[in-house]
Amino acid sequence: MKIFFFLFTLISVYSQNPEISKLLSDGENAYNANDYDGAKMKFKEIIKLDSLNNFAWFDLGIAEFSLGNKEGSCECFYKSYKLGNLDSVNMLNENCQVFRNGKVASIAYITEQPRFVKEDEDLPLFVNNRFNPEYEKLILKETNKSRLLKKINARVLIGFHLNEQGFFDGNVVSNINPLAKTELIRIIQNSATYTPPKHDGLYVEIWENLTLTLDFRKP
Repeated sequence: MKIFFFLFTLISVYSQNPEISKLLSDGENAYNANDYDGAKMKFKEIIKLDSLNNFAWFDLGIAEFSLGNKEGSCECFYKSYKLGNLDSVNMLNENCQVFRNGKVASIAYITEQPRFVKEDEDLPLFVNNRFNPEYEKLILKETNKSRLLKKINARVLIGFHLNEQGFFDGNVVSNINPLAKTELIRIIQNSATYTPPKHDGLYVEIWENLTLTLDFRKP
Protein backbone atom coordinates (compact mmCIF):
# COMPACT_ATOMS: atom_id res chain seq x y z
CA MET A 1 0.00 0.00 0.00
CA LYS A 2 1.18 3.50 -0.80
CA ILE A 3 0.51 6.68 1.15
CA PHE A 4 0.55 10.30 0.06
CA PHE A 5 2.20 12.96 2.20
CA PHE A 6 -0.29 14.04 4.82
CA LEU A 7 -0.85 17.79 4.48
CA PHE A 8 -3.39 19.19 6.90
CA THR A 9 -2.47 22.69 5.77
CA LEU A 10 -4.26 21.96 2.49
CA ILE A 11 -7.49 21.39 4.38
CA SER A 12 -7.97 24.99 5.43
CA VAL A 13 -11.58 24.88 4.26
CA TYR A 14 -12.60 22.40 6.95
CA SER A 15 -14.99 24.61 8.85
CA GLN A 16 -15.23 27.88 10.69
CA ASN A 17 -16.86 25.97 13.54
CA PRO A 18 -14.48 26.55 16.48
CA GLU A 19 -15.08 23.06 17.87
CA ILE A 20 -14.23 21.42 14.56
CA SER A 21 -11.20 23.67 14.14
CA LYS A 22 -9.95 22.61 17.57
CA LEU A 23 -10.52 18.93 16.79
CA LEU A 24 -8.66 19.35 13.52
CA SER A 25 -5.70 20.95 15.27
CA ASP A 26 -5.69 18.21 17.91
CA GLY A 27 -5.90 15.54 15.22
CA GLU A 28 -3.03 17.11 13.32
CA ASN A 29 -0.88 17.24 16.43
CA ALA A 30 -1.69 13.64 17.30
CA TYR A 31 -0.90 12.42 13.80
CA ASN A 32 2.39 14.32 13.66
CA ALA A 33 3.31 12.72 16.98
CA ASN A 34 2.60 9.29 15.43
CA ASP A 35 -0.42 8.92 17.72
CA TYR A 36 -2.61 7.50 14.97
CA ASP A 37 -5.25 6.21 17.39
CA GLY A 38 -5.53 9.68 18.89
CA ALA A 39 -5.80 11.26 15.45
CA LYS A 40 -8.45 8.71 14.47
CA MET A 41 -10.50 9.60 17.55
CA LYS A 42 -10.39 13.33 16.74
CA PHE A 43 -11.43 12.85 13.13
CA LYS A 44 -14.29 10.59 14.19
CA GLU A 45 -15.46 13.32 16.55
CA ILE A 46 -15.50 15.76 13.61
CA ILE A 47 -17.64 13.32 11.64
CA LYS A 48 -20.09 13.06 14.56
CA LEU A 49 -20.52 16.83 14.31
CA ASP A 50 -20.56 16.94 10.50
CA SER A 51 -21.14 13.58 8.85
CA LEU A 52 -20.90 15.12 5.37
CA ASN A 53 -17.43 16.59 5.89
CA ASN A 54 -15.51 14.88 3.10
CA PHE A 55 -12.16 16.16 4.39
CA ALA A 56 -12.75 14.54 7.79
CA TRP A 57 -13.56 11.24 6.09
CA PHE A 58 -10.37 11.53 4.04
CA ASP A 59 -8.23 12.27 7.11
CA LEU A 60 -9.87 9.42 9.00
CA GLY A 61 -8.92 7.20 6.09
CA ILE A 62 -5.31 8.35 6.37
CA ALA A 63 -5.31 7.58 10.10
CA GLU A 64 -6.83 4.14 9.51
CA PHE A 65 -4.29 3.58 6.73
CA SER A 66 -1.42 4.41 9.10
CA LEU A 67 -2.84 1.93 11.62
CA GLY A 68 -2.73 -0.81 8.98
CA ASN A 69 -6.51 -1.04 8.64
CA LYS A 70 -6.86 -1.33 4.86
CA GLU A 71 -10.58 -2.11 4.79
CA GLY A 72 -11.38 0.72 7.16
CA SER A 73 -9.25 3.19 5.25
CA CYS A 74 -10.81 2.20 1.92
CA GLU A 75 -14.31 2.69 3.31
CA CYS A 76 -13.33 6.17 4.52
CA PHE A 77 -11.73 7.14 1.21
CA TYR A 78 -14.79 5.84 -0.65
CA LYS A 79 -17.13 7.87 1.58
CA SER A 80 -14.95 10.96 1.07
CA TYR A 81 -14.97 10.39 -2.70
CA LYS A 82 -18.75 9.99 -2.81
CA LEU A 83 -19.02 13.29 -0.93
CA GLY A 84 -16.99 15.01 -3.63
CA ASN A 85 -13.37 14.88 -2.44
CA LEU A 86 -11.37 14.02 -5.55
CA ASP A 87 -8.16 13.76 -3.48
CA SER A 88 -9.49 10.34 -2.48
CA VAL A 89 -9.16 9.06 -6.05
CA ASN A 90 -5.41 8.53 -5.77
CA MET A 91 -5.73 6.58 -2.53
CA LEU A 92 -8.51 4.43 -3.97
CA ASN A 93 -6.60 3.79 -7.18
CA GLU A 94 -3.39 2.85 -5.38
CA ASN A 95 -4.77 0.84 -2.48
CA CYS A 96 -8.43 -0.02 -2.88
CA GLN A 97 -8.85 -1.77 -6.21
CA VAL A 98 -11.13 -4.32 -4.49
CA PHE A 99 -12.47 -3.97 -0.94
CA ARG A 100 -15.48 -4.50 1.35
CA ASN A 101 -14.76 -8.24 1.24
CA GLY A 102 -14.78 -8.20 -2.55
CA LYS A 103 -18.06 -6.29 -2.93
CA VAL A 104 -16.61 -3.00 -4.21
CA ALA A 105 -14.12 -2.83 -7.08
CA SER A 106 -12.47 -0.47 -9.52
CA ILE A 107 -13.87 -0.69 -13.03
CA ALA A 108 -10.41 -1.86 -14.16
CA TYR A 109 -10.85 -4.99 -12.02
CA ILE A 110 -14.26 -6.00 -13.33
CA THR A 111 -14.25 -9.47 -14.85
CA GLU A 112 -17.89 -9.44 -16.04
CA GLN A 113 -19.58 -6.26 -17.25
CA PRO A 114 -22.97 -5.05 -15.96
CA ARG A 115 -26.03 -5.85 -18.06
CA PHE A 116 -29.65 -4.76 -18.47
CA VAL A 117 -32.79 -6.43 -19.74
CA LYS A 118 -34.78 -4.64 -22.46
CA GLU A 119 -38.02 -6.31 -23.56
CA ASP A 120 -36.71 -9.72 -22.47
CA GLU A 121 -33.41 -9.13 -24.29
CA ASP A 122 -30.32 -9.33 -22.07
CA LEU A 123 -27.79 -6.73 -23.25
CA PRO A 124 -24.45 -5.32 -22.02
CA LEU A 125 -24.81 -1.97 -20.29
CA PHE A 126 -21.55 -0.75 -21.84
CA VAL A 127 -20.33 -1.01 -25.44
CA ASN A 128 -16.89 0.25 -26.44
CA ASN A 129 -16.38 1.87 -23.02
CA ARG A 130 -19.57 3.92 -23.16
CA PHE A 131 -23.21 3.35 -22.29
CA ASN A 132 -24.93 1.06 -24.75
CA PRO A 133 -26.90 3.22 -27.24
CA GLU A 134 -29.79 0.77 -26.85
CA TYR A 135 -29.90 1.58 -23.14
CA GLU A 136 -29.90 5.32 -23.80
CA LYS A 137 -32.74 4.88 -26.32
CA LEU A 138 -34.72 2.89 -23.77
CA ILE A 139 -34.43 5.54 -21.08
CA LEU A 140 -35.22 8.41 -23.48
CA LYS A 141 -38.25 6.49 -24.77
CA GLU A 142 -39.59 6.16 -21.24
CA THR A 143 -38.88 9.81 -20.39
CA ASN A 144 -40.89 10.88 -23.45
CA LYS A 145 -43.96 9.51 -21.66
CA SER A 146 -43.48 11.98 -18.81
CA ARG A 147 -45.13 15.42 -19.14
CA LEU A 148 -42.75 16.75 -16.52
CA LEU A 149 -39.60 15.61 -18.32
CA LYS A 150 -40.87 16.78 -21.72
CA LYS A 151 -40.47 20.34 -20.43
CA ILE A 152 -36.68 19.93 -20.18
CA ASN A 153 -34.64 21.35 -23.06
CA ALA A 154 -31.05 20.57 -22.06
CA ARG A 155 -28.51 17.84 -21.60
CA VAL A 156 -28.93 16.17 -18.24
CA LEU A 157 -26.07 14.44 -16.43
CA ILE A 158 -26.77 11.38 -14.32
CA GLY A 159 -24.35 10.07 -11.72
CA PHE A 160 -24.86 6.41 -12.59
CA HIS A 161 -24.29 3.86 -9.85
CA LEU A 162 -25.47 0.29 -9.27
CA ASN A 163 -24.99 -1.46 -5.96
CA GLU A 164 -24.01 -5.12 -5.81
CA GLN A 165 -27.71 -6.13 -5.83
CA GLY A 166 -28.20 -4.37 -9.18
CA PHE A 167 -30.25 -1.50 -7.73
CA PHE A 168 -29.72 1.94 -9.25
CA ASP A 169 -28.89 4.37 -6.44
CA GLY A 170 -27.32 7.16 -8.47
CA ASN A 171 -28.33 10.79 -8.68
CA VAL A 172 -29.14 13.57 -11.12
CA VAL A 173 -26.14 15.91 -11.28
CA SER A 174 -27.65 18.62 -13.48
CA ASN A 175 -29.64 21.46 -11.96
CA ILE A 176 -33.22 20.67 -12.96
CA ASN A 177 -36.57 20.79 -11.22
CA PRO A 178 -36.47 18.60 -8.06
CA LEU A 179 -39.67 16.83 -9.11
CA ALA A 180 -38.12 16.13 -12.51
CA LYS A 181 -35.06 14.66 -10.77
CA THR A 182 -37.27 12.32 -8.75
CA GLU A 183 -39.19 11.30 -11.88
CA LEU A 184 -35.99 10.64 -13.84
CA ILE A 185 -34.50 8.50 -11.08
CA ARG A 186 -37.75 6.51 -10.89
CA ILE A 187 -37.64 5.87 -14.65
CA ILE A 188 -34.02 4.71 -14.56
CA GLN A 189 -34.79 2.39 -11.65
CA ASN A 190 -37.90 0.87 -13.20
CA SER A 191 -37.33 0.84 -16.97
CA ALA A 192 -34.88 -2.04 -16.92
CA THR A 193 -33.70 -4.92 -14.80
CA TYR A 194 -30.01 -4.57 -14.03
CA THR A 195 -27.35 -7.19 -13.43
CA PRO A 196 -24.37 -5.73 -11.55
CA PRO A 197 -20.79 -6.36 -12.68
CA LYS A 198 -18.70 -9.17 -11.26
CA HIS A 199 -15.19 -9.54 -9.92
CA ASP A 200 -13.94 -13.11 -9.70
CA GLY A 201 -17.46 -14.49 -9.79
CA LEU A 202 -18.91 -12.13 -7.16
CA TYR A 203 -21.34 -9.32 -7.84
CA VAL A 204 -19.76 -5.96 -7.00
CA GLU A 205 -20.41 -2.25 -7.20
CA ILE A 206 -17.97 -0.07 -9.13
CA TRP A 207 -16.51 2.68 -6.96
CA GLU A 208 -15.75 5.13 -9.78
CA ASN A 209 -18.38 7.72 -10.67
CA LEU A 210 -19.95 6.93 -14.06
CA THR A 211 -21.80 9.62 -15.98
CA LEU A 212 -24.83 8.99 -18.18
CA THR A 213 -25.72 11.95 -20.41
CA LEU A 214 -29.30 12.24 -21.64
CA ASP A 215 -30.01 14.80 -24.36
CA PHE A 216 -33.43 16.39 -23.92
CA ARG A 217 -32.72 19.27 -26.29
CA LYS A 218 -35.43 19.96 -28.83
CA PRO A 219 -34.50 19.93 -32.56
